[in-house]
Amino acid sequence: MVTRMRETYYLPGLSHGDNPVPMGSMVGPSFRSSCVMGRDPETGLMPPDRNRQVALAFANGEALLKLAGVGLEEITFIEVLIDDDHLRSEVNRRWVKWFPNESDRPARHVVVRELAMGMNCQIRIEAYSSRRAQEEIAKIVEAVREEEFVK
Repeated sequence: MVTRMRETYYLPGLSHGDNPVPMGSMVGPSFRSSCVMGRDPETGLMPPDRNRQVALAFANGEALLKLAGVGLEEITFIEVLIDDDHLRSEVNRRWVKWFPNESDRPARHVVVRELAMGMNCQIRIEAYSSRRAQEEIAKIVEAVREEEFVK
């Protein structure tokens, strides 16, 4: 059987502080992010503008997906955490920008709750990479062919 080791992803300028947690990880075709915050990766600061944090959370999420080689079309679920329901309209604006076709959007869940350290928005992304799945299938097929050749 072909196995793939976990790959972890870190974004420059973003971290979970002293916690030893990557921004995302992938095993085979399955991708998961940790909570991606709306921190400005250039300054390392959380902007005071609440809508800017939403925009940065989505921008940082997109940068993480790109780093992992995962496209927006491969996202299966996004959880959005916001500290004020009034941010939902900005979340929806970013959502529609990412997924303009209402017939082709992933599942989403929004949670309104208090967030730590000046955060107003976090997103958590789940995706399934069809490219990675095809690579895994090709490896399995090749392994089977090699085994048949050896017999």
